Amino acid sequence: MTPCYPADDSASAERATKDEDLRLNRLYLDPALTGTYPDDFDRLEPGLRGGIESAFRDQDLAVMGSRTDFVGVNYYTPAVIDATGERQGYFPLSPIGWPIHPGGLYDSLVRLHRDYRMRVAVTETGLAAPAGGTIYDQNTIGVFTRHLLPAPRATQDGVSIASFPGRSLLENIEWSRGRTPR
Repeated sequence: MTPCYPADDSASAERATKDEDLRLNRLYLDPALTGTYPDDFDRLEPGLRGGIESAFRDQDLAVMGSRTDFVGVNYYTPAVIDATGERQGYFPLSPIGWPIHPGGLYDSLVRLHRDYRMRVAVTETGLAAPAGGTIYDQNTIGVFTRHLLPAPRATQDGVSIASFPGRSLLENIEWSRGRTPR
């Protein structure tokens, strides 16, 4: 999940943020967890919307919307969106340039509970670092620890967390950057 935050209080930043949240989160969460497209699906770019619509068959949404025991959450970074829809730097950056905001994990967990009434498993979180160097690095440990801290607060706010593993094999293969960060 990528929690989206407006860069300022303007109506245009709010709208652009909602559009980015549609692309990054709700376009996947709504069909998988409710069996419906988001109510503002028509706001997607025509090419993207048309591609999705042409790929699905009548029964797909019903199958996708079947109740599941929990939803897995991969959380690394938020998106801060300005009025033009562009991402803005707001939070400190990781060594590979991703914004670090542990509060985004809390926001994601609470949102899944509030909007979908889902039990969650935090399947990935932490910090991707450049390839090479030592595996035991205090920066990575510190960021992971800060990502872990919101979990108890989320449970106090009603979120049911099924699991929160420290690491997984596949998490350590960073696919979006050619598998070079670790």
